[in-house]
Amino acid sequence: MVDENLDESVEILTINEAAKFLNMKVSNLRSAIFKRKIPYLKIGALIRFKKSDLVEWLEKSLVYPINPND
Repeated sequence: MVDENLDESVEILTINEAAKFLNMKVSNLRSAIFKRKIPYLKIGALIRFKKSDLVEWLEKSLVYPINPND
């Protein structure tokens, strides 16, 4: 089955590329994968990330100030 939503514009990152994009240590990213706290693709033994999923994950993780006027 082919996902019709996937096209050439989908950017797939390795774990090292994703860690660099997220400004995280690879070990911390591996921990997040193990705990299933971050979206990832499992292709056989390979771990890959859709950049758009990482951006969405970051946006959902954003914490806003209670009172921005302080």
